[in-house]
Amino acid sequence: MVLDGRVKERLQVKLIAFDMDGTLTDNPSSWEHIHRRFGLWEAHADAYMKRFLAGEITYAEFSRLDALEWRGKPRRRLDAVLDEIGYAPCAREAVSAAREAGAAVALISSGLSLLASRVARELDVRYVFANELSVSDGLMTGEVVINVSIDDPARTKGAILKQLRRTLGADQAETWAVGDNWGDIEMLREAGRAFLVAPRPECRDQAMQAVPHVECIPNLCHLVSLIREVSVGTV
Repeated sequence: MVLDGRVKERLQVKLIAFDMDGTLTDNPSSWEHIHRRFGLWEAHADAYMKRFLAGEITYAEFSRLDALEWRGKPRRRLDAVLDEIGYAPCAREAVSAAREAGAAVALISSGLSLLASRVARELDVRYVFANELSVSDGLMTGEVVINVSIDDPARTKGAILKQLRRTLGADQAETWAVGDNWGDIEMLREAGRAFLVAPRPECRDQAMQAVPHVECIPNLCHLVSLIREVSVGTV
């Protein structure tokens, strides 16, 4: 079939990896959402973010400072706050379409496993990678286990997706990745087809420079159509 002047061959999609915050969910940051609900964003957490973005602290230190703000708080309070976060339009349909197309589905997020575990359970996502807050006797300890990093090469989203591709026997051409901002660039690089969902202009420009093959789409409903087209061999 000829589309946009190019001959497109049907390629099997073996793996589709999704970011969580702002991609599958309707909130851009599970970390920030908790800080704001507890009245901590303006007091401390915004400053931590600025220090990280300025290169003054590592991602591990940034996450540690964030987690320390919640030390001693009951886990049930964090769970209740995270339960306020809903799904982006067509999130359920996108994950379902991926499974129906025969693809393995992964969630790779630098967000919190407290939310990622709920999303994975409700959307039936098998492979889940997110950052874990430590809990003891129902209270937050102020410690965090970094499974997904922004600046540690061994734990970036790209490194995780590359290893998962090897585990599942999926080459780059058989892998899709879906994100929403600059934090997903490493993951997008590892995929044969890469998508940014409703990106802000500055994120779009940064991602397109780093990943020339990235495709910007308005929402996950558009992705559902693309997955279904591939599954029946029309793209």
